[in-house]
Amino acid sequence: MGFLSKVQQLPEHKRRSVALIVAIILSSIIFFVWIAYQGVGLGETSFLSDSNIDAGSDEISPFSSMKEGFNEFFGSLKEQVDSMREKVAQ
Repeated sequence: MGFLSKVQQLPEHKRRSVALIVAIILSSIIFFVWIAYQGVGLGETSFLSDSNIDAGSDEISPFSSMKEGFNEFFGSLKEQVDSMREKVAQ
């Protein structure tokens, strides 16, 4: 029996509670991913700062900014792994 089938058999007030809980969880996940993506609390500026924006473009594509964010993340991860390998090799 699937999750939706079980929820459909619940009384109306319980279905509303389940819907509210699921909505809160999904909203929280989206919020925390957004916060992590913006670089808040990391002690560094976001990749969307004014210094990184091309002066000739009026808009920033969501896909290009996401791609840049992933590139920065994996670049810093690679640097950390390389520095750990150097320490272990010594």
